[in-house]
Amino acid sequence: MMFVLLAIFVFVVPRLTTVYTDFGTPLPLVTTLMIAVGRFMQTPLGWLCGVVVAFGVAAVASFAPIRGRWLRLALVVLFALLILGLALAVLLPMLNLMESISKNPGKM
Repeated sequence: MMFVLLAIFVFVVPRLTTVYTDFGTPLPLVTTLMIAVGRFMQTPLGWLCGVVVAFGVAAVASFAPIRGRWLRLALVVLFALLILGLALAVLLPMLNLMESISKNPGKM
């Protein structure tokens, strides 16, 4: 799971950044945060931090005895919220663009 997030921040976010800069509308905070994390992940220190975190989460998940449904449910909810945050970061600028186009149809 963490390696998928690392790949998203390294390969997908930079392409979305170029698209969002062409919009000409202000970006929501969650999108700005996603872009900042994506830029950090492009640096060698970002790669190192991402790999360490991914291996750390994998090691904890594989070696830690996770017992009980409540802890597993909490982990699933945490990952679902993380994925929801990424989805909002991707979709909110597009909604802002559609809203600005609908308010000013002659200027676009």
